[in-house]
Amino acid sequence: RGFSVVADEVRALANNTNESANEVSDLVTEIIRSTNETVDSVDHIQNSNTDLSQGVETLNTDYSEIINCCNSMKDTISSASLRSFIQTVKLDHVVWKGEVYAIASGHSSRTSTDIANHQNCRLGRWYGTEGKQIFGHTSQYKQLEEPHRAVHENGLEALRAYESGDKRKSIDYLRAMERASEKVMNILDSF
Repeated sequence: RGFSVVADEVRALANNTNESANEVSDLVTEIIRSTNETVDSVDHIQNSNTDLSQGVETLNTDYSEIINCCNSMKDTISSASLRSFIQTVKLDHVVWKGEVYAIASGHSSRTSTDIANHQNCRLGRWYGTEGKQIFGHTSQYKQLEEPHRAVHENGLEALRAYESGDKRKSIDYLRAMERASEKVMNILDSF
């Protein structure tokens, strides 16, 4: 029962973190939209006011500096958003393992069929979509799939062994799950 309470709290924390990451992403989008409107306004002033070309050039330089600052800020926010997402994924990972342990210890009425596989968890969905688009070329991305799959497969096999009454085999699978989990966490920390 204690595992379930902790898992619920960690899950709530993970959801709050994910909501914060989404709010940050929305702010970045609004900043980029505003910056693009500013650049459009500057272009219109240049085309309409040839007599003020030197003033416009000065404004253009100033706006370029602002855009550079905004792009720098966008990069910083994007980096923070990624870090927030990675922390959320790590929390999800811990919650998932907590569910496995709760089932294996008899503290949960769920079964192995109720547990997400490596493609259906948050990290798995990200890995197959947005993660592939953004990080598909990186070595971290390429190293992540195998240990992530191993975490889920070993966790599920541990539960199946437990459900069939083979506790020794279940423990072996749980140890393999933990070894793979350590690799996943190290790779996530390297993004």
